[in-house]
Order: sequence, then structure tokens, then C-alpha cells
Amino acid sequence: MVSVGETLRRARLEQGLDLSAVAAQTKINQRFLEAIEADNRQTLPSSFFYRSFVEQYARLLSLDTREINAELDRVLAADAPLPLPGQDGNPIHRVAPLRVRRRFAWVRALGSIASLALVVLGCAAIYSWWHDGRLPVDLPALLRGSIASPGVVEAALKRTGSR
Repeated sequence: MVSVGETLRRARLEQGLDLSAVAAQTKINQRFLEAIEADNRQTLPSSFFYRSFVEQYARLLSLDTREINAELDRVLAADAPLPLPGQDGNPIHRVAPLRVRRRFAWVRALGSIASLALVVLGCAAIYSWWHDGRLPVDLPALLRGSIASPGVVEAALKRTGSR
């Protein structure tokens, strides 16, 4: 049976596509596409990427992905499974669990509440100072001293309800 890489390469050549065009359309690095066509899976980051890249490549070439997936399953089933931790020759080191200090939790809570109260009081003081520092606006007096025409002043005074 023809390998997956050979199938993809033949389909690409039959369609007259350049490998750089395939790389541009699939957004897969051309180096990885060359590795797929050469059936060099060691160049690819992992079998997950190998399967994903091959499926994208096959879809671009409008190939039957069921046949390619069956061949991928056969090829990838031959791979040895990844070792579990401790089975790869590296010893597993026991790490002491983290201790959570709960003695001073109430001190932190009181500090947070006090900080919040200070921020609220500070904002209230700034708002009070800002609001009291404004000059009161007397609209009728302001309009009488303006350059506006008498008709405009009378209309504004009627709208405000003062005379």
C-alpha cells in the first residue's frame, strides 16, 4: 500500500500545485509539509500535529479523508505509547504540600476593610470639597447681564419660572 505522504504528494502533483502554494493556503510550514510527504514524522512536533496537518492537507487536495484517517490510525497505532511519569527513567520527587497560614487571615480581612473605608471616606471628602467649591449660578441674574436680546432673556426667564 502507498504511504500517506506518497498519496498526498501524488495528489498535489496531479493538481499541479506547488508546495509553497499548499503551505500558503493551509498555513502549515513548508518544512512540515515536506516532512509529511517524505513520511518523516520525527520532524513534526507530535503525532497530534501529524494527524492534524495531514487532514488539512488532504482536505485542501479534496481527497477522501476516511481512507487517509484509516491509514493514519494504522501508522500511529504502531507507535509505542508515551511513558507514564516515573516509567521514563526519571524518578518522581515527592514535594511537600503547601501550608496555608490561616492564623493571620482575620488581620488581612480587617486591613482590607479598613483600606476600603479609607478609600470611601477619601472619595467622599474630595466630592464634598469639589461640590462646595462651585459657584452657585443665578440664571436670571446671569441672563440680565448678558448681551442676549431682550426677547431671549424674557423667554429664558419664563422657562425657569423666575422674574
